[in-house]
Amino acid sequence: MSSDIDTSRDHSLETVRLDLIEALSRAARAPGDPLRTPVIASVDMNGAPQARVMVLRAFDPQSMRLRLFTDSRSPKVRQLQTKADIQAVFYDGGQKLHFRVSGHAKLHTRSQMTHELWDQLPEFGRGDYLSRLPPGALINDPTEGWHQDDAFGSEHFAVLDITIREVDWLKLSASGHKRAQLIWRDGQCEGRWVTP
Repeated sequence: MSSDIDTSRDHSLETVRLDLIEALSRAARAPGDPLRTPVIASVDMNGAPQARVMVLRAFDPQSMRLRLFTDSRSPKVRQLQTKADIQAVFYDGGQKLHFRVSGHAKLHTRSQMTHELWDQLPEFGRGDYLSRLPPGALINDPTEGWHQDDAFGSEHFAVLDITIREVDWLKLSASGHKRAQLIWRDGQCEGRWVTP
């Protein structure tokens, strides 16, 4: 992927882009990384924002695509099928790094790719998608929601891919915060500094 970012300044936007790519790559590989669990926001049928924490499973720096897993019966799936615009908010308190990703969501269900990813999941990871009841179903007792049915297999397992279109990046510092916006169009990345 090429970049149209100005690298002539002391505080290079190209460095911001490369640091972002490294941070997302590391988060996708390392279970304990603070950036591994972003807040993902969609819009419901009434136009209200709906946010939840999800686990980043993979990141492809060539296509600038994030990958997460979900239950195909969850309300967010219906929301994203209606409106594919999505945001993800990442925060690392130790690094004082915050960035908001805006992008386009694509859902994959019951495909060869989802079956292959399902086969790679450890046994304990599959339980999230084997519940007899869909996410958000009303129950009388908290233990009701944990009844699993192995017969479902990968039927309710879905993959959410987010293609990044824009990142609003913020680095907090006592010596002065820095904020930049990176925008991807047609495989090119453009950047600009903005007031924190």
